[in-house]
Amino acid sequence: MSHPYRFALIGCGFFAQNHLQAWAEMSDVELVATCDINPDSAAAAAEKFGGTPYTDAAELFAKEEFDFVDIATTPPTHRMMVELAAQQSASRVRAELSASLEEERHARLAAEAAAKEAAEARALDLARLH
Repeated sequence: MSHPYRFALIGCGFFAQNHLQAWAEMSDVELVATCDINPDSAAAAAEKFGGTPYTDAAELFAKEEFDFVDIATTPPTHRMMVELAAQQSASRVRAELSASLEEERHARLAAEAAAKEAAEARALDLARLH
């Protein structure tokens, strides 16, 4: 590979820290941006793992160039973030679609349906965990 895969992380809360640690251990990826509605969380993740912090995902997509986006937001926002990624020409989306809690089931199913629809419409690669 001639260059590392560049990525952005949306959602910098508790579970995102596991994502960031795992990505940091890979030599072929580079974090270019973090995004969270909490500016302190976005800034702390960027300071520790690299990249530019954002509080607005649309701004992140408008200003940064990357190969994929890792969406680690709360379940109710998964669908919105996947749709935003599809609209903003993200060619690869990795979304944390948790299936562990029953109360998340409907949000997860809606997010999965939206992700699949967006992926099929734009020929996206979509990675699903859990």
